[in-house]
Amino acid sequence: MKSGHGFVIPFDCLHAITVLPGTIYSKVDFSARITSPVCKEAGFFRKNPLINAVIDELIKCQARDNETPLSGASGNLLRVLADQIGSLKVNTKSTSPELAAKYQPVLACMLKGDSVTDKTACSTIEQYLGYSIKELKTCVVMREALRLARSGRKPHQIAETLKTDESLLVAMAQPILGHAL
Repeated sequence: MKSGHGFVIPFDCLHAITVLPGTIYSKVDFSARITSPVCKEAGFFRKNPLINAVIDELIKCQARDNETPLSGASGNLLRVLADQIGSLKVNTKSTSPELAAKYQPVLACMLKGDSVTDKTACSTIEQYLGYSIKELKTCVVMREALRLARSGRKPHQIAETLKTDESLLVAMAQPILGHAL
C-alpha cells in the first residue's frame, strides 16, 4: 500500500497483516456493535482530505492523552471517521492499487514467497516498493518464521521447515520483527 491509501477489513474477515520495516501506518478499530453503516468488503480505498484530516487529529489526540476516548473531541472525530468509512467504495481486485495491472500477479507471487524471474517486473516492483526483491523475500521469510513460531515451533524446527540456517533466522528476527524469534 502506498501513501494516500487505506484498507478496510470488515469485522468478520479472517486476515493477517504484513508490515514491512520502515512502514508508518495508522490503524483505527471500530466496534462490532457500531450502529452506523460500515463497509462490508475488504479492499483498498483512496483517502479523501476529510479522512486524512480526521486521522491526523486523532493521532494528535492520542499522543496527548495516550488514548482516544469516545467522549469529547476524539469521540466526535471517531464518529466522523465512521461516517466516512461507511460510505466507502473499495477496490477488491488488486494486490496494490497504484501498481500497473500487469505487475499485480507478479507481486502477489512474491508476497506468497514464490520466485519470479521477469527482470522488468522485478525492477518495476522494486521501484514501486522502495525495497529490493531480496529485502522483500527476506521479509516474507521472516513473516513465515513468525507464523511458525506462533504455532509453537522452535527456531531449529522453523529453520528446517524454511530450509534456511537457524543462526540467520535468529539474526534477522530483531531488525525485521523488532523482537527475538
